[in-house]
Amino acid sequence: ASNAHVLLVESGSLAGQRFVLPAAPAALLLGRERVCNVRFDPERDRVVGRTHARIEVRSNGIYLVDLNSANGTFRSDGSPVRGETLLRPGER
Repeated sequence: ASNAHVLLVESGSLAGQRFVLPAAPAALLLGRERVCNVRFDPERDRVVGRTHARIEVRSNGIYLVDLNSANGTFRSDGSPVRGETLLRPGER
């Protein structure tokens, strides 16, 4: 669909891969564990937590939720995500 939202991975073992976000209400789990929808290499991507973060697609927007990851989750400006934050289109 032309209006589909996409997660583009910019670095790590999944660099360059795109993941289409599901329709609301739904979520994608990001991390190194087998249960994750977006699974990073458990050996190469040690900075990524086992269950690091979740992208939640809700009726009122798309949210990034940090799951108390040891290394943190950050916006492109370097500010940390504490709990959850609403993502803007094109945000890194």
